[in-house]
This record gives sequence, structure tokens and C-alpha cells, in this order.
Amino acid sequence: MERTLKVIAVLLSRVLGMMSGENSGDILASAEAVVDAQTPPSEDEGVEKVYRAYPTKCPVRGTATGKCQKNKNQIRTLLKQHTPDELVWTINRYIDECTRGNVYIKNFGTFLNQLPDYSDEMPPVEVASSIPRPRPQE
Repeated sequence: MERTLKVIAVLLSRVLGMMSGENSGDILASAEAVVDAQTPPSEDEGVEKVYRAYPTKCPVRGTATGKCQKNKNQIRTLLKQHTPDELVWTINRYIDECTRGNVYIKNFGTFLNQLPDYSDEMPPVEVASSIPRPRPQE
């Protein structure tokens, strides 16, 4: 609602400018620029990013992990408490741990319901998105 009011305010100011001789094409371009600049990243982009991070098949035994549309709603709920990058990092950490330990990964819905807590190992926020997967300790 707030974004819509801002766009309307910009359009009204541009219309007033047009009445004083400004080009109408400039008004539309300005309105589009305002909308693009104020559009927050879509929640669905974060959901998709997390959803794509979890494998469709278990890397250890090759069976399906049960990914479905219901999981996207679970992800939306988790995104209220975590960032997409945190969840992706947690998924990558879990998959790496299971692969190294030759352990079957959980069904995706079970994983989302019982999210492992790796908070003590998480890199700083600005670094988290640049680290795709933690390295195994030697």
C-alpha cells in the first residue's frame, strides 16, 4: 500500500510537470523507474532459492527426497526467522555432512520441520552468500 501511494505521488508530481510543458514519455519512464527501484526482492525468489538448494534425490542412496509444493509453504514460514542465504547455507552444510558420513538425507519436509542448528558454525552474514558449502575438516 505504501509503495502504491509513493508511485501515485510521483505520477501526480509528473503530471503537474507535464502541464507545465514536460514530455509525457518522461512521466511514464519516471514512474517505471520509481516502481523498479522500490520493488523489494520477491519473497518467492527466496523460497525458490531455498527450494532449489535441497536435492531431489539423496546423494547417498539415490532415492527421492519428497520435495513438493507443500515444502514451499514451510519455507515461507522459515523465512520469517531466517534469511534465504542462511537456509541455503544450512542445507549445504547438512548435505555435505550426510555425504561425508554416508548417511541418508531426510525427506525435505522432515528436514524443514527439524532444521539442524548450525548457528555456531555459520559464517558472518556478508560472507554467508559467498560460501557455497563448508569445507571438510582435516
